[in-house]
Amino acid sequence: MERGHEDSSSEAADEGTAAHFLASTCLELTCDAAGFLGQAIEVRASGDGDWAQWTDQPEAEEYTVRRTFEVDDTMARHVQSYLDKIREYQYLVPSVMLVEQQVPIAQITGEGGATGTADAVLFSAHTLQVHDLKYGMKQVEATDNTQLLLYALGAYHALPSSTQATIRDVTMVIHQPRLGRYPEWSIPVKEMLERGEALKAAAAAAVYLFNRPSKVGENLTPGEWCRQGYCKARATCPALASAVIEAVEALPATKELTGQELGDRAARVPMILDWCVEVQARLNTEVLSGHVVPGFKAVMGKKGNRAWSDNESVELYVMAEGIDPDVMYAPAALLSPAVVEKQVKKGLTGQQWAALNTYVVQAEGKPTVVPNSDKRLALDLTVAAAGMFEDIRPGGEFHNLFE
Repeated sequence: MERGHEDSSSEAADEGTAAHFLASTCLELTCDAAGFLGQAIEVRASGDGDWAQWTDQPEAEEYTVRRTFEVDDTMARHVQSYLDKIREYQYLVPSVMLVEQQVPIAQITGEGGATGTADAVLFSAHTLQVHDLKYGMKQVEATDNTQLLLYALGAYHALPSSTQATIRDVTMVIHQPRLGRYPEWSIPVKEMLERGEALKAAAAAAVYLFNRPSKVGENLTPGEWCRQGYCKARATCPALASAVIEAVEALPATKELTGQELGDRAARVPMILDWCVEVQARLNTEVLSGHVVPGFKAVMGKKGNRAWSDNESVELYVMAEGIDPDVMYAPAALLSPAVVEKQVKKGLTGQQWAALNTYVVQAEGKPTVVPNSDKRLALDLTVAAAGMFEDIRPGGEFHNLFE
């Protein structure tokens, strides 16, 4: 189902890549994140994938710089929380640590040479630990986490047979420092291996369907996993679209709902909203790339909020003119231009506002997709500049697709 859906990286995902790079650097150098405050990390992309590196570290292969992030107090604080937790685990059970460790998973997936990258692997005489840093804000659980299980199986099979023989327990940990969550899942090695056999059977079934595209439609089952698994085909999946339409049509417009009916329908709301967001994202991508989608066009969106270009100059002007501070401050910070404009004739003259207005800046609007019925002039995007509309996702103006 995901075949033909290109990967796209959002700013949040790239920030996570940068945070992972900072974390791995600190673990490898045995130092703290604060030591890199103010340094810049580039998220780079090439045909071989994405990675992060310090801006002053060029590489031989060709790449493009997608985004740059400065290590600020926020990133350093959250990454340090992850470092502290990892070191706590290592202290409690003295272990060998492997950072950004590639582990083999081909024995499960059936793909030749398939690997996964575990953020940190710790192993001692009797325990194997796999740690995964999640820098995002979406809550992720460790228990029954297939990704963690695959990494644990890969790490286990990568160990020498003599070490495997002594491992009794496996602990898998999700680190979500921005949410203050560190859930873990511990199981005996025997259970991990049994679960691995079940995963192997599921992977074989997936390979069977992958090689028989005509059979895929018979095996589509919409559910929470569509959203939780970040399926790229959500916007085009016929089974999910049917489930959403069925759920919407089943919602009575006039009759009173029983508690059971309300609960049944409320349970489907996340699926419906998520599908709408994914369809809107696909629409934005198509239209803003210059492709024709009947019924929709691209227009220039609203300008951003007005702001002062130079607070110091504004304050000097206020003092020179003797303008009442109550007109300009609340209580000690400058009011926004939008609020100050309303003070004309209430302690501020039109001439003073005209002078202050010279310090006002306003971000230009961004292209946005709207129905053809919108009265704004359509943009000509047939020859859009490369990268002009990078990372445009739903947001700002959101229009009801069912109108």
